[in-house]
Amino acid sequence: MIAAQLLVLPIVVQSDGWAVAPEHPTVGDTIAVERLIATPAGWRVRAGKLDSYTDVEQLGDPVLIARPNGWTVRYLVVAWKAGSSTIAMPAVWRLGPDGS
Repeated sequence: MIAAQLLVLPIVVQSDGWAVAPEHPTVGDTIAVERLIATPAGWRVRAGKLDSYTDVEQLGDPVLIARPNGWTVRYLVVAWKAGSSTIAMPAVWRLGPDGS
């Protein structure tokens, strides 16, 4: 698992390749946490769900966007408490054209 640290006023990411926007959200703002997953042509990805937290809530299912060099995986979350919140980013699986 990869951990992303979300700070509400300001926001900081501590992870491998995950980006957070907006840079300085306030309580109740929708926050996008996303990463590009590189895959060969014809491959897909499957993203897991975030764990439940009392101060950070996932808004819907992860969004998967096809890119020429892979897939962007985007989680929309909202923070309900000012200050630092740490969330564990779920696994993202690469799926080959044959289902492997």
